[in-house]
Amino acid sequence: MLDYGGGTGIFSELAAQQAATVICVDRSFSMIDFGQTHRLQNLDLLADSGFARAAGTVRRIACEDQALGQGLDSFDVVLVIAVLGYVDACVRVVGRLGALLRPEGLLPATVPEPRSPVRWA
Repeated sequence: MLDYGGGTGIFSELAAQQAATVICVDRSFSMIDFGQTHRLQNLDLLADSGFARAAGTVRRIACEDQALGQGLDSFDVVLVIAVLGYVDACVRVVGRLGALLRPEGLLPATVPEPRSPVRWA
């Protein structure tokens, strides 16, 4: 599973309950670093919210969207949670993410900002 724009990786940790490996990709090194440094606090937050400890592994990678697909395998699921509203080249990014999917793969995406043109689309 790939978590694109995963930030600190809280959704990655949640997804790791079902996936053997989750790769959390974010363009911000500081977000990736914070998520790794504070991983136990994220796990405690999830546990306090009633979620089980993750069984899978979370790998964190800081990179720009232009590097997507370089050195990455294909994925059964690509998560795009609350990030498309902040992406400049949304069509290009979604195309690259779709190209990383295995046949029959899923790309669940959320755009929580109701006024976002990406959400309208």
